[in-house]
Amino acid sequence: MRIRVAGLALISGLLVALVLLVSAADTFASGGLLLTSTITPTNVPGEDKVTAGWGLYERGDYTGAMGLFTDAITVNPDYALAYEYRGRVFIDLGQYEKAILDYDQALALIPDYVHALHNRGRAYEFSGQFAPALADYTRAIKLDETAWYSHVGRGNVYLAQEEYTLAVIEFTEAIKLEPTYVYAYHNRATAYSRLEAYDLALVDYDAVLNDLDPNFATSYYGRGFVYQQMGEYELARDNYSEVIQRDSANADAFYGRGLVAFELGDPVVAIGDLSRAVELDPESASIQFDLADMHFKLGHYDAAWTVYQQALALENAPSSDVEQNLLRLSLWRLGLVELPDQSPEPAG
Repeated sequence: MRIRVAGLALISGLLVALVLLVSAADTFASGGLLLTSTITPTNVPGEDKVTAGWGLYERGDYTGAMGLFTDAITVNPDYALAYEYRGRVFIDLGQYEKAILDYDQALALIPDYVHALHNRGRAYEFSGQFAPALADYTRAIKLDETAWYSHVGRGNVYLAQEEYTLAVIEFTEAIKLEPTYVYAYHNRATAYSRLEAYDLALVDYDAVLNDLDPNFATSYYGRGFVYQQMGEYELARDNYSEVIQRDSANADAFYGRGLVAFELGDPVVAIGDLSRAVELDPESASIQFDLADMHFKLGHYDAAWTVYQQALALENAPSSDVEQNLLRLSLWRLGLVELPDQSPEPAG
């Protein structure tokens, strides 16, 4: 049986938003910082619309906020803050090219506008344009040597580019400047894990969970994955269970726990967890192939055949192991070969 290891959810949408009380109203998304400049009363034309628009934005009314920011720009086309705020809304709506255009305008008005530079870098990063993202983060750091958030941004880009050593360097710089930022530790642990520096990854995951945020579910998942790679299956199981306790709809955690349960000789839990993972993520061919592999290994041949067919409908590119199992099952179903005695098929 070829068990595929669950992919590590590192800087995905699973990461929860955080708010830090710093000089600006800063919010965090996907392990990186989007900056929002503080509105300082200056009686600039359009300022009232920007203030009201930000209030709507904070309440989740993006359409209303967008309208007011646009009204402010109409009243005062040279109001850089209005472009910055509207760019922020575009990012949250996934309209990255429009966000980039607004940040371009803000930077045309204020060339050294660090917040606009950093946020434009985020828009480039989100849209997969890594070279200009790195350029913007680098320029932000040159303008403000304390811009730890742009080190995080560069680290995230390097993670996406699989430049894991460079990612470690950037997250380390961010931690030196801001030693309480959870995502820097978590994402550095991710980079260490990809480098197979598992002991160092565990140090960072422990820092998150023991010192910074004991409910940060994604770090429990990452730590479980590391323990799984190290063959510490009981510790891996315990960490996956911590994720499930906090997020009962986390398919990856059920998937990982099912894999380690099989290694620990608990096929009932293994089949149950992988079946639950399939329910939560029915489009994942990998989970279904692994579930079918388990059924085959356990002698649940009818169940294995059914799940293999479901997986093949999603991804018609099976591994050689799967192809061999399918051939043996096909011959068995035709009565041409015998397979080892079946254990009882699972209920349902």
